[in-house]
Amino acid sequence: GEAERASLRAKGLTQQLLTFSRGGAPIKKVVDVVALLRETASFACRGTAVALDIRPTAGPIYAEVDEGQIGQVINNIALNAVQAMPAGGTLTVAADVVTFDEVNPHTLPAGRFARLTLADTGTGIPPELIARVFDPYFTTKQQGSGLGLAISDSIVSRHGGHLGVRSRLGAGAEFE
Repeated sequence: GEAERASLRAKGLTQQLLTFSRGGAPIKKVVDVVALLRETASFACRGTAVALDIRPTAGPIYAEVDEGQIGQVINNIALNAVQAMPAGGTLTVAADVVTFDEVNPHTLPAGRFARLTLADTGTGIPPELIARVFDPYFTTKQQGSGLGLAISDSIVSRHGGHLGVRSRLGAGAEFE
């Protein structure tokens, strides 16, 4: 069992390294991102002390994305949240649609975007580290590679989006 888990972790790390190193251009199709968010976050929380709070939406939200890559982003963020709450807590996930004008805080083109939000009740990210969370190989974990959030940021950028984080020490973190 241990050998199987170790090989699965190695496989996951290898896939992340390959995505990061070659650029991993997304192969897009229309996907219900609400269903993807629910399924992936549920899987990440299964068997942990973390409760999953899925905020309702008015229905499905369809977006043209690479389902595997966006699933990897959700999984990376959800796993970080679970690890930030070893004694338990809550991971709240939500999805909605936002419309940006030409001038917006994320410097995205004008248009409609699916917004996925994952917020935890963990320890939060110290202010002096928040600017580094998307840097490759930056980690505060003993077992971490420092690639999860860097790859997630790269994937979201290649999809024409923006990955942002807000956090207050002792009050958790929110990724959008």
